[in-house]
Formats: sequence, structure tokens, C-alpha cells
Amino acid sequence: MKINKNKLLFLVAAFGILCIGAILVAFIQDDSSSVDPLIAEKAAGYQVATVQVKEDGFEPKQIELQAGVPAKINFKKSSRFTCIKSMISKDLGIIDAPLATGNNIVALPELKPGTYRYHCGMYMFDGVITVK
Repeated sequence: MKINKNKLLFLVAAFGILCIGAILVAFIQDDSSSVDPLIAEKAAGYQVATVQVKEDGFEPKQIELQAGVPAKINFKKSSRFTCIKSMISKDLGIIDAPLATGNNIVALPELKPGTYRYHCGMYMFDGVITVK
């Protein structure tokens, strides 16, 4: 049985392109759910906020919370292509909160008025929580 070299080359190339495409789709695909995971917490009396974890930092860079009310913040990471792997805040007593792709809920106790800073594990990107 003689195999045509051009046909074999075409099949190998097509298979390779399909494999590369499947790998790219797996990495780029958004793993996060479209349902807000903080709906139940809001109903239970928590303040809720969402901070997007992006390739170029946290967005928004500043959020505002009310003093004396516990809060839950969702650090939502929609891409694996970011160097932000964790969140640290000495002001809040958070030593190292890992940030996986998807929803990452950080619970905060009742805070006093003031400014609380946080940053990524490499100290490259930061954000501010203002409590009034």
C-alpha cells in the first residue's frame, strides 16, 4: 500500500493545527460563572464588592465600604494570563490569599473608618479599600 506523501503531510498538518487550537481554547476560555456568587451574602447582610483581577492590575483600584458592616469582596480573575497569583494586605491582616481563575471571595470583618491598602504578591499592582 503506497501512501501519497502530500496527503500524509496535509493530514499531519491538519491534526497539528487542531491540537494547537484545542489547547488555545482551553487556556483562553473563561472559567468563571455568569451568576454572581455574592447574591446570598448580600441577602445575609454583608456588603459586597467585585474587583476584577486583570493583566494590568486590579479594577477598580479603589472601592468604598461602609464602616461597621461585614463585607465580602470577590477578586474575580478572568484570565490565566496574569502574574497576579495572590492578594496581600497587612492593613487587613491578610498574609497571602491565593487568587485562582474565577471567583475568589475574601471575607472582611466589620471595619473601622479608614484606608486599607492591598497589593498582589509581587507588590506590582495595588488597590485601596476606603471605609466611611
